[in-house]
Amino acid sequence: MAAQKNPLKNPKILRLIANGLIAAGIIGAAAIAYQVWGTNVTSAVLAQQERTALQIEFSKPNNLVPSLVEPEASKSFALVTIPKLKVKDFPLVQGIEERDLARGFGHYPGTAMPGGLGNFAIAGHRAGNGEPFAEFEKLVAGDKIFVKTADATYVYSLEYDTKVKPSGTWVIDKNPRNMPVDNTRKLITLTTCDPKWNSTHRWVWWGSLSEIIPN
Repeated sequence: MAAQKNPLKNPKILRLIANGLIAAGIIGAAAIAYQVWGTNVTSAVLAQQERTALQIEFSKPNNLVPSLVEPEASKSFALVTIPKLKVKDFPLVQGIEERDLARGFGHYPGTAMPGGLGNFAIAGHRAGNGEPFAEFEKLVAGDKIFVKTADATYVYSLEYDTKVKPSGTWVIDKNPRNMPVDNTRKLITLTTCDPKWNSTHRWVWWGSLSEIIPN
């Protein structure tokens, strides 16, 4: 009986395997590149569209009584500025689905609206999809968050941060246990993934309303 040949010693088979590995590497690298840069390009375009629409809307005379009613899902309704993170007029969208976070910050449904009693909670990406929280680690107590709506700009001052597991949804409760609150407290909660390129935990900052600037 003739001895069987080792297929891995066949130059043609080796070339096929090598070419397959190269192709897989290229596809993997392309996927990573899109996640890192491609989604940022797409998000920049979408965010600019939302920003322009809101700026036009806010510039119109508005004699209506300001409403704290949540907008419809996926609708942008405010512009967020965080000087420490060099974030200026970044849209705030109702909802925290991927389609929402690709266009701006996401507002957790069911939490307070800007300037409202309770806990006004928002989420944002640290990597890809516009990454407004790319330098989240730079935030410190006392940093300001400016939330511009149709009626006013609400200024929040950060006070306390922590890290929790993704299951720690208590951080967006009306009375999160790590924050001293009462029935007159107006909080803000910022949430993002930690570590930056993973989602094993959530990094959370809390603050409270410190000023209201009428438009």
